[in-house]
Amino acid sequence: MELLQIKTLQRKIAEYPERISKLQARQKLIVTPSATEIGPAIKGMDAYLLFLRAGISSYKKLYEEASVDFAGLNSYIENKKSIGEVVSDSERISLVQIQQYMATIQNYINIMDSQIDNGEVVKQKLMLAQKQKEAVDVANLLYIIKKGDGYRV
Repeated sequence: MELLQIKTLQRKIAEYPERISKLQARQKLIVTPSATEIGPAIKGMDAYLLFLRAGISSYKKLYEEASVDFAGLNSYIENKKSIGEVVSDSERISLVQIQQYMATIQNYINIMDSQIDNGEVVKQKLMLAQKQKEAVDVANLLYIIKKGDGYRV
């Protein structure tokens, strides 16, 4: 890699926090379903899960992009070290920054995976209740998803 490519990569790395913030803002727009009847609750869960899957897909794409950037910068630094050149502080800092961004992105992916898993469980319970024509406390099931502080159903 040339110096110009490294500077461009460092600028790109500096943009990751803003990109992560945009994804977080978009994720906050995902509304947890609320219903008092089983049919609408199932439809609401379908929409909720669809939005979560779209969101997690965006995070995964960003993670892949960050991984490529990390690999390129790491390779460049290792090459510099192998030929005895001094690695600048800004290059080292950029490498650490991208590792932090990757960890942050992976954390959001894990959280959304948990939300999807819990949403699937709730949806299955709702569908089972619908098949058995049983009354189920739909509002409480959906509140579990909305509450989201433990990811247990």
